[in-house]
Amino acid sequence: MLGLGSSLVNGSVVDALPSIDSLSFGLNFFVATTADTGTGILSAATTSIGDLRLSPNIGEYTGTASDYKVTKIEIRNNTVNSGGAFTTVFSGELTMDSVVDQGGGGILFTLFDNNSAMDNIDLGSSSGHAEAHNGTGSNSFFFKATVQLEGYVGSKVIIRSNMSLTDSDA
Repeated sequence: MLGLGSSLVNGSVVDALPSIDSLSFGLNFFVATTADTGTGILSAATTSIGDLRLSPNIGEYTGTASDYKVTKIEIRNNTVNSGGAFTTVFSGELTMDSVVDQGGGGILFTLFDNNSAMDNIDLGSSSGHAEAHNGTGSNSFFFKATVQLEGYVGSKVIIRSNMSLTDSDA
């Protein structure tokens, strides 16, 4: 006899994978003080050039860096394009290749993929980017990434909003 929520397939009980929605992630726009080698200190970007990084919440980093896949990256300059559509800058499958223990002792991890659509994003006023800085003061940028994780079902959309950045071309 099967209990509620159980199913029988070929004579065995099938266990469902957990949903990725049960995990928390952050998305940040960082500047690395050293090359993208998996070492070095990351600081929050203050100008319109930098790298996107995934940050699993404390205690929720699981597996290895390569278990994490980013399938879409979108950006919106909310100062210029308030409430408008995001511009897709990447669509495909980007496998994370490195993890930095940013806080030391397993406190805070950031994941990234070296030399990819997540690195060296230039949104300066002379960059020609669809969501470029307007060249005046600070602009408010929104970053959005869609993430999948091996061993979890589904994908999760992470948004980093209202990141106030000055023009890197000033």
